[in-house]
Amino acid sequence: MLKKFFLSALVFFICAVFLVSCAKSSDFKYDILIDNKISPTTPLSITTNFTFSKVNITIDGTKLSLDSSQLPYVFDDCGDGIYDIGMEFYGISNNLLTKYSTNIIYDSTSPKIDKIGWSIVSGILHIDMKTTDSDFSHMTVTDLVSGDEFYSDTGKQDILLRKNTGVIEFLVSVYDAAGNKSTQSIMIDTQIDNKPVLNSKILKMNTFGDIFVDVTDDWDVDPVIFIKKGDNYVYPNQVLCDPSVSSAECIFIDSSNNYITALMQIKKDLTFPSKIESSPRWISNDLKYLTWRLDDDAAGYVIEGFDPVCGWKLYKETGISYAEVSAQDVMFIRKVSANGTKGLPSPPIYRFSDFILPFSTGVLEDVKQNTMLSQINSPFILSKDIVIEKGKTLFIESGTNIRFFNNSRMIVRGTVFLMHGAARSRLFGDGEIFADGGNIILSNADMENIKITSKSAKFIFLEDLSSDEAVEAELTNSLRTCIYNVRADYINFTVKNSSGLFIDNSSLGSVKISNCNEALFSSSSVKNLGFDINSRACFSKMNVSSLSNLNFSYIYMYDSDIGSLINSSFSMVTSNSSRISQIKENSGVIKSE
Repeated sequence: MLKKFFLSALVFFICAVFLVSCAKSSDFKYDILIDNKISPTTPLSITTNFTFSKVNITIDGTKLSLDSSQLPYVFDDCGDGIYDIGMEFYGISNNLLTKYSTNIIYDSTSPKIDKIGWSIVSGILHIDMKTTDSDFSHMTVTDLVSGDEFYSDTGKQDILLRKNTGVIEFLVSVYDAAGNKSTQSIMIDTQIDNKPVLNSKILKMNTFGDIFVDVTDDWDVDPVIFIKKGDNYVYPNQVLCDPSVSSAECIFIDSSNNYITALMQIKKDLTFPSKIESSPRWISNDLKYLTWRLDDDAAGYVIEGFDPVCGWKLYKETGISYAEVSAQDVMFIRKVSANGTKGLPSPPIYRFSDFILPFSTGVLEDVKQNTMLSQINSPFILSKDIVIEKGKTLFIESGTNIRFFNNSRMIVRGTVFLMHGAARSRLFGDGEIFADGGNIILSNADMENIKITSKSAKFIFLEDLSSDEAVEAELTNSLRTCIYNVRADYINFTVKNSSGLFIDNSSLGSVKISNCNEALFSSSSVKNLGFDINSRACFSKMNVSSLSNLNFSYIYMYDSDIGSLINSSFSMVTSNSSRISQIKENSGVIKSE
């Protein structure tokens, strides 16, 4: 009896499971997905969320029976067009699972290639494929020599070439949405070097002698340019200060000595635009737009932001007085002349987090979050080295006093921001502000025996500083340094390895510059000023007691007064409406107009 009981229970359990499974199967949702576009190379593919053994397909009344192993199925005998398709899916026991109907588009026509244009500019092969096929999907370009393949969904492709590497065949394959393909090959002979191509008869020159002209070459990035003056061809910067040269014959030469000549209209800048004064100093993360006042000495404006790889670079270019700037933490606005000369950068526009912790105690500690020092709680004391951590900012309200003891250092790996305001701040004692990968902004302060140094920095901005005693500023690897309205003959600057040094309306003791790509000085006086190792500078309304220009450096000066000049080691000075009282040494080039 017990055995019969267990047997009956087992049968009951199996039946119950079967009934439950049947109940569940009746609620099952069959999902079927097919690609509606098929071609001789794109088969009919069926994706389901269930298993089937056979599917009966009816296409416009024609029946086809396929096992699941026969999928995907290639139709090769259809004409192009739209077809109604019905499907019946059967299980392992040949039971009908579900039915499905839709339509498919059969496309066996290869896409039409209307034109494949190509050109080589500065060693880059530019391919531009044109097609009127509305079903265009993508294009591949295959280098048949190396086997490299390049993909493009726009019909355009740029490929880096090497000169003098023989004849290269590229196979251009154009695909439509159904997978049909058309091909065309292009042959590139890298041994051929053509003449430069001139696209405009206007040559613009900035104050550094940099040339802006629309000329291209197949292999050279920048063809060499000479300007005819009299019976000779000279470098462009040699006519920068010559008012008689407003048009001249120019020659454009590539590295293979191919050349073209043309009569060019020459437009020159003799000075650079002033800096923008009305930009905000700091903005919230929520602010997406900057505005400023339009000025007559600007043909346009650029906003420069910082790139970890390229340094300070163009972020926005505009001819109006506002711009969206949501992506940059620190920005500078600069005016640009009609001939491409950039002016002095504005004060930095600094984006900050809304959360700032007020600091109330007198003795400063490491800054591990955004912190504010307020004037009402000053003075503050620096008795030991403190660190402003990377990504954090120490905000210092104007009018705040900070005293340094025992050669203590403020090590800046984030940012120190001494704000500009009505009240002057005071930094005094015995210490140092040291940029160790961070940034320094100091405004409206009296400096007393406080050094400013850097090992590396995005930028250092010094404004409205004064000192009655000697202050050393040794700035190495500061990518951008601005010195504005600093009136202190006792401050001595040493700047090494900088992409930009900018001085305006200042009075300084000594400034020594080495390896600086762009130096703009305006309306300032310097007792001893020296340039060394590939530095480039432009002066406007400067007064310099002693000037040295050494080792492949370049200076352009406008409306400036120089006491004595040493110019040597393949360096060049170009003087326009300026006065040089004494030339102590000249083994370089001095041009004066």
